[in-house]
Amino acid sequence: MSARAEPPFVFRALDPLRDSALVHRWVTHPRAAACWLRPNAKLVEVERACMRMAADEQHRPLLALRAGRPAFLMVTYDPAGVYEAEPGDLGMRLLPAPALVPARGLLLGAALARLFRDPAVRRVVTPELPGERSERASLLTFCTREEFLGTAAAAV
Repeated sequence: MSARAEPPFVFRALDPLRDSALVHRWVTHPRAAACWLRPNAKLVEVERACMRMAADEQHRPLLALRAGRPAFLMVTYDPAGVYEAEPGDLGMRLLPAPALVPARGLLLGAALARLFRDPAVRRVVTPELPGERSERASLLTFCTREEFLGTAAAAV
């Protein structure tokens, strides 16, 4: 009996006009609201936030699709204003679809694999505690390319 391969994730740029209602449902869902601190966000507020992110050169919101269905939102950013960033550092936050119950680490692994495809990315930094403001440098988690590749190789 062979193990069934998980369908790959496909990433596309967030389309604020098309995707804001989806992001609004996710960010206000009880599973995500505590992490993203937006339980009572109005649709118009999420639309504006999506438009700001899409227009901001410092942010890159990507929607990950799995088997054609939205699976998670990944937002990357320049972490230079958060801590003393090193060349090759990239900030990242994830917002999974509330209904998605993936295998442990599947979303993070897919996100990191996507980010480390860019040879300029050496480390990915994420807020350690969901919902905490990333200005608090003591609450950041770092993953280097070498750590990710070593973990990915060990999982095979």
